[in-house]
Amino acid sequence: MSRAIKWIIAVAAFLVIIASIVGYLGYRLVTRSLPDFSQPVVISGLNQPVRVYYDDYGVPHVYAENDSDLYRVVGYLCARDRMWQMEFFRRLVGGQLSEIFGDQLLKEDRFFRTLGFYRAAERIAAGLAPESRLALTMFTRGVNAYLDDYRDRLPVEFSILDFRPEPWDITDSIAFLRFMGFQLSFAWHSELVYSQVAARLGVRRARELFPGYESDAPTILAGATSWLPDAFAAVHGQFHRALRAAGWPPFIGASNSWVVSGAKSTSGKPILANDPHLGLSLPSVWYEMHLVSNTVDVAGVALPLVPGIVIGQNRAMAWGLTNGMVDDADFYIERLHPRDSTLYWDGRQWQKMQVVQEWIYSKDRDDPVPITVRITRHGPIVSDVHPAWPSDSLALAFRWTGYEVSDETAAFMKLNRANSWESFVDALRTFRTPCQNIIYADTAGTIGYYAAGAVPIRRDGGGFAVYRGWQREGDWLGMIPFERMPHAKNPPRGYIATANNLMQRDFPYYLGNGWEPDSRIRRITALLEEKERLSPEDFMRIQLDPVSEQARKTFPLLLDIVANASLSEDELKTVKLLQEWDFAETRESAAASVYHVWFVTLLEATLKDELGDTLFNEFRFWSNFPIRAIEYLVRHPESRWWDNDTTEQRESRDDVVLAGFRQTLAYLREHYGDGPGFWEWGRLHTLTLQHVLGQASPLDRVFNRGPFPMPGSASTVPKAEYSFQEPFAVKVGASVRQIVDLAEPDAGYRVLPGGQSGQPFSPHYDDQIELWLKGEYRRVRLHRSYIRQTASAMQRFVPSGE
Repeated sequence: MSRAIKWIIAVAAFLVIIASIVGYLGYRLVTRSLPDFSQPVVISGLNQPVRVYYDDYGVPHVYAENDSDLYRVVGYLCARDRMWQMEFFRRLVGGQLSEIFGDQLLKEDRFFRTLGFYRAAERIAAGLAPESRLALTMFTRGVNAYLDDYRDRLPVEFSILDFRPEPWDITDSIAFLRFMGFQLSFAWHSELVYSQVAARLGVRRARELFPGYESDAPTILAGATSWLPDAFAAVHGQFHRALRAAGWPPFIGASNSWVVSGAKSTSGKPILANDPHLGLSLPSVWYEMHLVSNTVDVAGVALPLVPGIVIGQNRAMAWGLTNGMVDDADFYIERLHPRDSTLYWDGRQWQKMQVVQEWIYSKDRDDPVPITVRITRHGPIVSDVHPAWPSDSLALAFRWTGYEVSDETAAFMKLNRANSWESFVDALRTFRTPCQNIIYADTAGTIGYYAAGAVPIRRDGGGFAVYRGWQREGDWLGMIPFERMPHAKNPPRGYIATANNLMQRDFPYYLGNGWEPDSRIRRITALLEEKERLSPEDFMRIQLDPVSEQARKTFPLLLDIVANASLSEDELKTVKLLQEWDFAETRESAAASVYHVWFVTLLEATLKDELGDTLFNEFRFWSNFPIRAIEYLVRHPESRWWDNDTTEQRESRDDVVLAGFRQTLAYLREHYGDGPGFWEWGRLHTLTLQHVLGQASPLDRVFNRGPFPMPGSASTVPKAEYSFQEPFAVKVGASVRQIVDLAEPDAGYRVLPGGQSGQPFSPHYDDQIELWLKGEYRRVRLHRSYIRQTASAMQRFVPSGE
């Protein structure tokens, strides 16, 4: 063997050794934070040992002798699986992202500091009920026990960003709950956009873009100043940018839930289903648990930053949530003193604002950035978040029910332990933000529904537009009394369904105008009435049904317009093919692709010329009102919105629809292939489950999963909503699917679009994605003997010294 060959072999061997060492060290870096279930965990402060059984998907079944130990271990488990997610949300909500990401997020931090979720959390913490304080305190101590144990082996995100989290505090959990409530409030979006459209084009035309709820749609209970539009756009846009810059998909949550009585079920007992629609990302928003102590035996999904089950079941009952879509916030233009910007006019005299001085730290700076938050009787001055606010004499304040003191943790503690309709209703009395439609079923055969949450009573009876702060029309006179909120128990029709639709007609108080388009509730109602008795398997079929009633309502009208025009031979063939569509938005459907591209094209062709780029972009942020607007306009050919203001001739509805059809076909041919055989909806409509750190290469390949072809849309029961700002990437969908037959209260069906763990190198980071995509479910069982026999691991948590 020549010297050269020996040298090459030696170098190669050396490189292999180096690569092995690097690989091993890299593997240790990314896996050292994963738990070792074979070893007991010692937690100081535990009173008695706690046993935790883990199923094949890493879901913990926690058995404690008392609530104090239970919630301490829950805090430890949540932190061990989701510490990065918890830390990210803590920093997002508290306006502290610049500390780890730098100056690029200073504006976003300023925005969240101005909103003041932590100021609200501190007020709430001071008045917590004993059961809430116990749960939150023990949860916090459990999180901090984890931080002590894993100080030198935190998840990989902390190594990438080179920092360690501070100890947890109960205000971190409370502030996060308030942030989630804010995310589910549509008023921030709708009121500013409506006011901009009305100021620019008049109230009549604005109402065409924000139409009322259709008279035949199912209900839950059967039976100003020239510069203001641009200024509102600046503030409204800052909210969207804050969430996007932080890597959190902006959304206004929607959901489905329904329950049937024993008279309509195959088991003879009620069956309940729920699939809340939230932003889809990794880690999953929910953390699944089964919690047992001497006071509670409950299972379901929790938010990983707070103790207690939010959606789930116990041995006596089950419940689910959908967003109430009520108008729980208002904006007020405040008149400022000409010589003192901390004084504002209340209609009678100058009032002093509360002024809060805060500092934002950035990893790019040695010194903190000071910010001043001004607060009026209505709330914080949110116009201060944008440097382009064009007035020294007026400002914009924000009032929201989330700033009121309430104790949602106490509500969940009681809800987890409820065992009758009466105790269920009693649990909801302290649930104020955000307003939710909460459905109920129990083993005794009762089904019910309650709209729980604070809804303001305005002096003028309305609330959809921006008020003048010095006038009294927008004063809040109180909240709608809990007993007067919409509710029902054992309705004669034998079922209750909610899909963010109108709660009740002819209600004596103003609730809002942000009801979701009626497509989902129409389809759910039709499928519930299709069979005399339904099974859990029928409920699964409903949760996955891809038919769009919105397309059934609108698409034929569009096709009729096109069919009456002079068409080419290829266009005629396409129209005939489309006329055969059954409105099922499956992954394979070419008609679904045509419909959605056409819809997006019509939206822009109809509205953008009059709204302008900025306002049009703000209007289409949330799909609710654009869908309702186009549905309305297609049925009103006389509307001025159809005319293009940038051309001399006057365009009609039919002109715009036909041009949009041809533009749609050209787009699909150019991007996907020459003919409907290439236009499957799943090629356009895809989901990528994105991690905050997966927004750029190469980390996207580590943290993200997808893209996956997706059926459905914003208008199908299995919501798969894309943003009209970025079609057709799915952003919102079923964050969990749950079905419970009360004939088996200690069993159920559940699945997450991700997994239990927030750590990308854990087998439980993504092990439920395939099930979720296929429309399959995990069978959940709560028998202790079954859990013990089938557990993949058991771990003991013991007091120090044992």
